Amino acid sequence: MAKAFLPDSDPPLPHRAIPPGEQPRPLEEHLGHRHPVAVVGVVENGVGRLLDPRVRLPEQSRVIVVAAEPS
Repeated sequence: MAKAFLPDSDPPLPHRAIPPGEQPRPLEEHLGHRHPVAVVGVVENGVGRLLDPRVRLPEQSRVIVVAAEPS
């Protein structure tokens, strides 16, 4: 089973404080002008590398990594 975070990594950030009475918003409204992109990559020696060399991400992009457990 995958761990929530690695032992040597920083602990997870706390949940954002939500003001009382705030209603849930659609994901599109939350993202605003940003558009999520899914790309395929591989990890080699602990460093993630995108497989398509044409893909360019802006500096300081936020990235979510989803990995399958080794088979």
